[in-house]
Amino acid sequence: MCLPQWKGVPMGTLSFEPTGGPLGAFAHGLDFADIDGQAVRDALNQYGLLCIRGRAITDDQHAALASSLGHLAMEGAGFITLVSNAPGGALGPDAASWHSDYMFYPAPYEYISLYAQQLPASGTQTRFVNAVAAARTLPARLRASVAGLEGRAVADLSPRSPGQAGIVYLDGRRDGVNPHFLRPVLWPHPATGEEVLAVWHQQTDAILPLRQEDSVALLSELFAHLYQPAAQYVHQWAEHDLVIWDNRALQHSRPYVGTTEPRTLRRISVGEDQDLSIFFRMEPAASGS
Repeated sequence: MCLPQWKGVPMGTLSFEPTGGPLGAFAHGLDFADIDGQAVRDALNQYGLLCIRGRAITDDQHAALASSLGHLAMEGAGFITLVSNAPGGALGPDAASWHSDYMFYPAPYEYISLYAQQLPASGTQTRFVNAVAAARTLPARLRASVAGLEGRAVADLSPRSPGQAGIVYLDGRRDGVNPHFLRPVLWPHPATGEEVLAVWHQQTDAILPLRQEDSVALLSELFAHLYQPAAQYVHQWAEHDLVIWDNRALQHSRPYVGTTEPRTLRRISVGEDQDLSIFFRMEPAASGS
């Protein structure tokens, strides 16, 4: 659960308050005019996710925080997009199962940030799990089972019914699909070198070179470990929340948003620009926040 913003923390006195859940912290005292990008990066390495609460944050301030961590990725006409269920918004109202953005490409985003511009009166959630912690706590039997194996992340371009979250490995293999990318199931984090449990509900269709039935059985066990309820941090969005997280270490998902009440989050991502042309022909499915 999101905690209230600390009172009386002077700007420039950066401090972090753990959420009390399995990951994440609230950042206090951040001065948007003088951001210590290394301190923010170190905190993200430690907590995985940071939330700034209770402050109206402009586009420029949001961009300044993200750019302190690296290149602002272009998405469409610029580096700012709106994740919204309103007409013209990205990703629409659908549910999204567990994923990290663009893992079917060689260099997925490093960080993703969302700012709450408009929220439903009934509330809205984004869920997170830490795949670094999942690798660290992987039972010895499962660790031995994945030694030397690779997981294949694929872009899910299949249409879905409203409210369906999409769990790719249960739909069957996509041999020969493009785009896709193979990584070791225990993948070294590109920045920290820590092992990441590199399988995703919404993107992993197979563990190779296993037979299909063996792949499904092993993925089922890995997902049960990765997504266990005690490992999930459920972010209950509040007005003006800015949440930034390590896209390589954390996975996120969301329930069905619907269209009855507006939900709009400003999004800025950090990392290499991605080829987004594949999504021009698909229903909202491959990403969601």
